[in-house]
Amino acid sequence: MVDSLGAVNYSQKDGYMKTYSERTGLMIDQEVKNIINSQYAACKALLEEKKDKIEELAIVLLEKETLALPDIVDILGPRPFPLKEGLLDYL
Repeated sequence: MVDSLGAVNYSQKDGYMKTYSERTGLMIDQEVKNIINSQYAACKALLEEKKDKIEELAIVLLEKETLALPDIVDILGPRPFPLKEGLLDYL
C-alpha cells in the first residue's frame, strides 16, 4: 500500500470507464514506475554481486550442457531458504 493512494481498489473491471481521476491515474503510474525502478536496481545489484558465480555456472553449463541440483549447489553454494517439500520428494 502506498500512503498517498490509500487502501482502495483501483481496478477497471467494468470496461474502459476509469473509476478514478486523471491525477490519481498519474499517481498510480508514478508508484508503479518507482516499484519497477527499485526492483530493477535491486536485481542489477544482486547480479553484479554474484557475477563471478554466475560466470562460473555458465562455464560449467557450457562444458556439461546439463546440470543437476548438486552441481548448482557446488557452484552457487547452499540455498538461502529450504527446498519445497515437493522438490525434496522428487530428489
